[in-house]
Amino acid sequence: MVIPKRQRVTVITAREMVESLRDEGIGAELVGQDGLVPTHVRAIDRADENCLTFYIGGDSELVRNLRNCVLLCKDGLTGVHESVSRIVVEDPRLAFAIIAQQFLPPLPGPGIHPTAIVDDESELHPTAYIGPYCTLEKCVVGEGCVIHPRVMIYANTTIGRRVEVESGAVIGATGLGRSVGPDGRHWLFPHFGETVLEDEVFVGANSVITRGVLGNTVLKDGSRVNSGVVIAHNCVVGRHTAISIGVTMSGSGVVGERCFIGSSASLKEGIKLGNDVVVGMGSIVTKSFEEDGVVIMGNPARRYKERS
Repeated sequence: MVIPKRQRVTVITAREMVESLRDEGIGAELVGQDGLVPTHVRAIDRADENCLTFYIGGDSELVRNLRNCVLLCKDGLTGVHESVSRIVVEDPRLAFAIIAQQFLPPLPGPGIHPTAIVDDESELHPTAYIGPYCTLEKCVVGEGCVIHPRVMIYANTTIGRRVEVESGAVIGATGLGRSVGPDGRHWLFPHFGETVLEDEVFVGANSVITRGVLGNTVLKDGSRVNSGVVIAHNCVVGRHTAISIGVTMSGSGVVGERCFIGSSASLKEGIKLGNDVVVGMGSIVTKSFEEDGVVIMGNPARRYKERS
C-alpha cells in the first residue's frame, strides 16, 4: 500500500505572501517587484538568490549583500538593493514562520500504514494519517491528523482536528495515582478518565500524556508540547500554551492560555497558573501563581516580574 503525500503550495509570489499575511490579520506592505517567486528559505547570514529570508536587526552588511530575493523586515530599513522584494511587517520572525510553512516537506497521508495496528472500534477521519508501527486502541482521531511512526494511543482518547503527534509519543497511559494499604502495599487508583487533545495540538517525540483518573486530561486548542514531556493525570493545558522539552507536569495541574513553560521545569501536583505566565527553564514550581502575565523562575519558583 502506498500512502499518498499531502501537498503544500510551494510556488508563491511576493504579492501572494503579503495577501497570506493579511489573511492572518498581520499588516504587510510590499516594496519592490511583486512577482518574485522564492524557491527555498535561508537564514539572513546564508541568504542567496531566489530565497525567502528575514531580518530583525544586527549586521546591516548582510542586508546590503542581498540580491533577487524576498526579505521580511521592519519599516525604515535602508541599504537594500533594488532587486530585493521587501515585505514590511511589524514582526519579521513571525511573518517568516507563517510564510515558510509553504516550503516544508509535504505531510504524509491520508491513510493507515499497513504495519499500524488499529482497533476495529476506533473512529478515524478519512483524512487522517496513521504512520508505521503505530498502535491505536479504541479511540477517535479527527480530520487532518498526522500520527507519526511508533506512536501508542490508548483507549478513551479523543483527538481533534489537525493534530500532529510525533514518533514515540504515548497518549492515554496510566499514571501513578495510588492509595497505600496498612501493610504498605500500593493500590493503583483506577484510571476511568479520558485523554482529550483538542484541535491543532502538537505533541513532540517521546512525550507521555497520561489519561485522567475520574476526570479528563485535556490539551486545549493550539497547545504545543515539545519532546520528552510528561503530563500527568487530570492536567489541563490551556489554549496556545507552549511546553518546552523535558518538562514534568504532575497530576491535576492547570495551566492557563498562552503560557510558556521553559525546558526541564517541574510543576508540583495540583498547581494552577494563570494566563500568559512564563516559567523559566529548570524551575521547580511548588505553589500556584494564578495572576495573569507573570514571569516565575527558580527553585522553588518565585515571581520575577510581569511579562512584557
